[in-house]
Amino acid sequence: MNEESPLWLIVTGPPAAGKTTLARHIAPDLGLPLFEKDVFKDNLYADLGFGDKDWSRRIGISAINLLLLTADRMLQAGASLITESNFYRQFSSQQVREIADGTKAKVIQVHCSASPDVLIARNAARLDQNQQRIGHHVMPNEELLKGLRNGTWEPLDIPSEIIRVDTSSGFDYADVAGHIRRLYADD
Repeated sequence: MNEESPLWLIVTGPPAAGKTTLARHIAPDLGLPLFEKDVFKDNLYADLGFGDKDWSRRIGISAINLLLLTADRMLQAGASLITESNFYRQFSSQQVREIADGTKAKVIQVHCSASPDVLIARNAARLDQNQQRIGHHVMPNEELLKGLRNGTWEPLDIPSEIIRVDTSSGFDYADVAGHIRRLYADD
């Protein structure tokens, strides 16, 4: 990989799009540390306790702030990394842009998505199969569809390469990792 500037690989997209699964598969392949918003969120819940939906959102905002602080510190040290979250385009773009500019990182976004029907089915499965993480609130389908219509989880508005991955019917993790390697090497 490129030795000139660190790589900041941002895996993003709507809830239930397969972001965590993809990030956990490609991190070892790329030899990069992975930092997930939900891991920060789980630790905040463990220390601060659980609450209602509003509490979950507040914990989520704190988790994203910690995730971005970690990214900034890693990139300032010249280390490459992967961050994974359902970043809200309108709220996170400026902060991510400032970190990338300040660290001279090469930013590549991997935007995971799927058809609305697939996202809704996966979202429902989180409730039906007791896959909901403790303290986390599964987004109601109406809210998920509204966010998709409004572009809430579209790629961040930052200078970056963007790799779009449709997870509706499967994809090859090695192909995604290879695409990332080629983009980073071309810099």
